[in-house]
Amino acid sequence: MKKLKTFFYSLKRSVSDPSYYREIIKTKFDFSLKYLFFLVFIITTAHLVSFAFKYPSLRHSFKEYLPTIINNIKNVYPKDLEITIKDGRLSTNRDKPFIIKSGEKTPRNLLVLDPKANTGEYPSYDTYILVTEDAYVYPSRFSNSTVTQSNISYFKDFKKDFKFNRQDYDKIIREVNPFTKKLLFAIDVFVYSSLIILFIFAPIFVTLFKMIELAVLSFLVWIINLIFKKKLQYGDIYRIGMHAVTVPILYNELIKFFHLPLRAFSTPIFLIWMTIIIFYKKAKV
Repeated sequence: MKKLKTFFYSLKRSVSDPSYYREIIKTKFDFSLKYLFFLVFIITTAHLVSFAFKYPSLRHSFKEYLPTIINNIKNVYPKDLEITIKDGRLSTNRDKPFIIKSGEKTPRNLLVLDPKANTGEYPSYDTYILVTEDAYVYPSRFSNSTVTQSNISYFKDFKKDFKFNRQDYDKIIREVNPFTKKLLFAIDVFVYSSLIILFIFAPIFVTLFKMIELAVLSFLVWIINLIFKKKLQYGDIYRIGMHAVTVPILYNELIKFFHLPLRAFSTPIFLIWMTIIIFYKKAKV
């Protein structure tokens, strides 16, 4: 209880009192380390608990929509479509391309099968996967749901000729169908296992990331400190930063929580707050 009281006392003064930082650099390093770790622990735990409460509702929505998804998958392959790959060449019994829509704005298509196309036309087809007469193109890298890099595989590398129709597709569906009944249970196991793992390890890794980030940002503040001859050691600035980072962290969390139409400015806010601290007149650190 005493440690919790000390943490919230330090939290309050870290965001409101620049003079408090002269006290911080007089304490041991592990005091600041414990403070930063516990701050990260509280925030990550809050996020995990929030998701744990939301998950049953998300699960219920998914459970209701699951039969529709399964039915759409069952009916996505046309009854009359037959695909043949022979001697490294693909052909179909249709004149028009076979298209599976993605349901998204970009790309609009999940798959386009068009033997008349060539791999160089991949971007113009606005699809994740383009199947042509001699190859298929698929994404290997994404950026904001946009394909930034793709790979090409050629049918000539297939060891055997290949024929596929609706009967083959239905056979695959029948084999997979028993697993769909266990899908929700598998998702439950994955989600709750992930929550437990994240509860244990997320605070550690986030704290390490913050400390690495602070090492860089503290160097920038140290340069400012040298320019204006404030005579603070790099180690002191780093220690101050371990508490000063509270301000941008809480700012970003409040933006998320209240859905405010503001941008996250973690680095500028940190640098401004650190500058205020080292220039604070009463803080003769």
